[in-house]
Amino acid sequence: MPHAGSSACAEKNKMNKLLHRILFSLLVVLTLFSLVHLLGYYKQLLFMGAVVAMGGVLIVFGRDKCSAICRRANYIILPLFVVWASVVLFWESWGKCRAPEVCRDASYAMGKILVLMPHQDDESNCLGGVLKELNSQGEVYILFANHGNDEPRWREAQRAAAQCGIPEERVIFLGYASMWNVQEPKKWGEPFLHLYNVQNPDDLVTSYPGEIETRGRDGIECYAPGTLFTRNNYKKNLKSVVESIRPDTIICIDYDINPDHRALSLFFDEVMKSIRSRDSFYSPFILKSFAYSTSWLAEKDFYGINMLSARKPMNEAYMQEVNCYDWSERLRLPVGAESVTRILAGNSARESFMEHVSQWKQNKGVEEAMVNADHVFWWRPAGNLLHQACIAGDGANVEHLTDFKLYDSTDVTRFDKKPYDHGWLPGREGAKVSFSLNEPSVIKEIRLYDHIDTANQIKRLTIRLSNGRQITTRALPPNGRPLVVQTGCEEVIDGFELTVEEMHGVNPGISEVEVFAESPTPPISVIKLKDAEDNFMYDYIVPEEGKVSFSLYTWPDVNAFNNYSVFVVNTKTKQEKKLSWSHDKSEFSLSVSSGDELLLEVRDARGLVHDAALVRNPGSMMRSLYSLQQKLDVCVRNRTKSSQLRFYRRWKDFMLRKITS
Repeated sequence: MPHAGSSACAEKNKMNKLLHRILFSLLVVLTLFSLVHLLGYYKQLLFMGAVVAMGGVLIVFGRDKCSAICRRANYIILPLFVVWASVVLFWESWGKCRAPEVCRDASYAMGKILVLMPHQDDESNCLGGVLKELNSQGEVYILFANHGNDEPRWREAQRAAAQCGIPEERVIFLGYASMWNVQEPKKWGEPFLHLYNVQNPDDLVTSYPGEIETRGRDGIECYAPGTLFTRNNYKKNLKSVVESIRPDTIICIDYDINPDHRALSLFFDEVMKSIRSRDSFYSPFILKSFAYSTSWLAEKDFYGINMLSARKPMNEAYMQEVNCYDWSERLRLPVGAESVTRILAGNSARESFMEHVSQWKQNKGVEEAMVNADHVFWWRPAGNLLHQACIAGDGANVEHLTDFKLYDSTDVTRFDKKPYDHGWLPGREGAKVSFSLNEPSVIKEIRLYDHIDTANQIKRLTIRLSNGRQITTRALPPNGRPLVVQTGCEEVIDGFELTVEEMHGVNPGISEVEVFAESPTPPISVIKLKDAEDNFMYDYIVPEEGKVSFSLYTWPDVNAFNNYSVFVVNTKTKQEKKLSWSHDKSEFSLSVSSGDELLLEVRDARGLVHDAALVRNPGSMMRSLYSLQQKLDVCVRNRTKSSQLRFYRRWKDFMLRKITS
C-alpha cells in the first residue's frame, strides 16, 4: 500500500511539472510574438520578467523535488528570455533617439484645437508627430468630414486618436460620402460631379453605392444622423461643429490633389466667412496643411543617420496644388520626442498611423515619407475687418473680395486643373471698388492678393483712405501671394477705396482684400536648431570629421535669432561656452571630436532655454550598429525577403487583425 507522504509528493511533482510546461509554452509564444510584432516592449518585458521570476522561484524551492524534465525546461526558458530581452533592449536603446526634453509651451500652446480632416488617416499625414504634443498642451478635437467608403475606418480613427491621448468623445464624424452621383466605382483621377460643385446647393446627391444621408458606421454614431447629402447641409454641419466647439485654433486640410480634401478646404473658407460676418470678435488661429505634398507623395527618406525634415516632392518655390503658398514661408512645428527615432518600429507617429490598419495594409511603406523631423503649415490670419463691410465697385464679382477664399474650383475632381482666378475682375484700368467699415477703426495694414494666374497681374493700385491719405502700391506679387501695405495711419477711418492704375493680361484681378487694425500676430512662436541642410536637430550625429554648421529657425519673426544665444555644454565635464555668430549672423560652426557628446542650448537674455539638441560624434562601431539596426528594421518590414520573414509578416498581420477586431 503506497505511503500517504509519497503520494502527496508525487502529486506535487506532477503539479510542478504541469506548471513548468504551461510557463514554458506561454513564454515561447510571447517571445515569438514579441520578436515579430515589435510593439509594446516595456509591458511585455515586465510581464515576461515576472513570469520568469516565478519560474525561478519554483526552481529554487522545488529543485530537489522537480523532475529532470522540469529543470531542463526552465534551463531553456531562461536563455530564451535573456536572448529576447537582449533583442528588445538593442531595439529600444539604439532605435530611440536621446532627444533632450525641452519645454515647448510657446510652440504648442494653441488652446482648444479643432482639426478638420476629410478622411480617417489624414490627421496622421498632416499632424502625426505633433498631434500628441498639441493635445498635451491643450484640448484637441478631430473632425472627419467623409466616411471613406470603408466600415472599419471610424474605429481605427478612434484608436489612432487614443494613441495621442484624444478620447472618443472628441473625435467627430460628419458622415458624408466620398463619391457622388456615380453608379459604379470611379478610377483614381476620373472626374465626376462632386458635392462641392453642384449648381443648386439644396439638390440631393447620391453617393456610391446609393446612399443619400449621413449615418453611423462600425457601431459609432455620426454628428447629425439622417442628414441629407446636400451642399447646404454639409456647410451647416461643419459650421455647427465650429460654433459649438469655438476653438482657439483650427487646423484644416488645404487644396490637396484629392477631391474631398479640396472640397473641405473650400467649404471651410465659406464657413469662416459666414461665422465672421455675424461675429467679428471670433478670430481663431487658422493653419492650413497639405496631406499629399508633405507626406504621402514625398520622398521615402526616413532611414538615415539623422531624421530629415518634410520636403516637397517637386523642386519649386511654391506648392504644386496652390501657387499662393511659398515654401519658405511655412510654419514648421517640431515633433515630440517620442517621434524622434532612427527606426520606424516604436516611432509614435508611425504607431498612430498603424492604427489605420485598412489604409496601412494598402499603402505599406508610405510611413517612410510621413515620419519627419517636423510638420509644416501655412497661417491664414482671420481678423479681417472687411468681413462685415459694405462693398461696391466696378467690374464683376466684387463680393468675392472678402469671402475668405484665395481661390476656388470649378471642378474639384479634375487633377489636371488648378484652382481658377477667384475674385474681383475690374475689367479695365481706372476701375474702382470702395469699402465701408461696419464700425470705424484704425487701419494699419492692408493685404492685397493677386490672382494665382501668373499670366494676369495688377501692376499698380491707388489706395485712398477716408481721411484723405493716398497710397500708391507697386505690382501685386505673382502666384496669388499677398502684397502687404503699411498705411502709417493712426487715425480712425470709416473706409477706403481701391483704384486700378495699371494692369497686365487679358483679365487680371484681385482674389482677396484683408484689413487689420494691427499687424496680425500669431499666438505661438517657434525656435528650433537646424543643420545646414535645413533639418531640425534633436539627437544629432555629426559627420565623422566632426565639423558641422548650424543655424536657428525662428517663426514668425525670421530675424528673431538676434535675441537668442547658443551655448555648448559638455555632457561629461559639464563645462559650457557661448558660441559666437558668423559674419552674417545666421550660422555658427561647431567641431565635435570623436566620441564626444555635446548639448546645444538656445537661451534668451534671461537664461531660459527655448531649444536644445544633443550633438554627438560616435565611433565607427557605433555608426555600424545604427546602420545594422536600420537594415534589420527594413528586413522585418519587407515581406519579400525570405519565407521566414514572410511567415513573420503574416503572423504580424494576423495579430493586428485580432487586436483591432
